[in-house]
Amino acid sequence: MKHTGKIVVAVFVGLAAAGSLFAQNGRRDRWGPPSPPSAPAAAETVTVSGPLELVNGQIAVVDSGKTYYVGQLIRLVGFIEGLKEGAQVTLKGNAVRYPSSADSYRLWITTMTLNGKVYENLDGGRGSGPIMERSAPPRWGPWGG
Repeated sequence: MKHTGKIVVAVFVGLAAAGSLFAQNGRRDRWGPPSPPSAPAAAETVTVSGPLELVNGQIAVVDSGKTYYVGQLIRLVGFIEGLKEGAQVTLKGNAVRYPSSADSYRLWITTMTLNGKVYENLDGGRGSGPIMERSAPPRWGPWGG
């Protein structure tokens, strides 16, 4: 009876050590080395105009039948007067097509015109380099994506 507690603790320590061996790679879907990173999607410089809308719960501008999602505007809402749903804007930036939809794009804006005022350098100094897009949604959890 005295050693039962020690045995239980030893079993738990052994199971934890075995579990950590299986979790080393962080990839639950396959064994082996991680796959090489995919090439960045080709970014296209575009200028779009239209009212800000909520499309699928995200800020977007629909122009010429194409939907441009502009996620970076969420950090400016409340700081720029008049930046709200329905506001007429002109956005310039780099667009990358979402792989799952032919008419949806992710737009990383560099310049925005709102109420006659031009806001520049909205890309945070990232320049006009290519935008990395995932072909699949990120995995959530401690193992990353």
